[in-house]
Amino acid sequence: MFLISAIAALAEEKEEEEEEAKSPVIPVEVLALVLPHLDTLSLCQAALVSKAWLEVSRNPDVWQTVTIKNEQISSRVSVVILPSMTSSL
Repeated sequence: MFLISAIAALAEEKEEEEEEAKSPVIPVEVLALVLPHLDTLSLCQAALVSKAWLEVSRNPDVWQTVTIKNEQISSRVSVVILPSMTSSL
């Protein structure tokens, strides 16, 4: 059983690496400058692009001008982003 789980974990990790390799790499510094200018919904969607984008989107400085109107935000977004933000406040 252990061998099967280890192989599955390696396959999943390789798949994630391949997926991230397909998308162009944008320096974290550039993302940190661009993301605060997105509207709330776009910022939430940007957080789901990759692990790097998620990490940048978790920075409270990125969320300085968030306005929530009558927009629907996926529960996946709120589970991924919001807990990390409330812990840093």
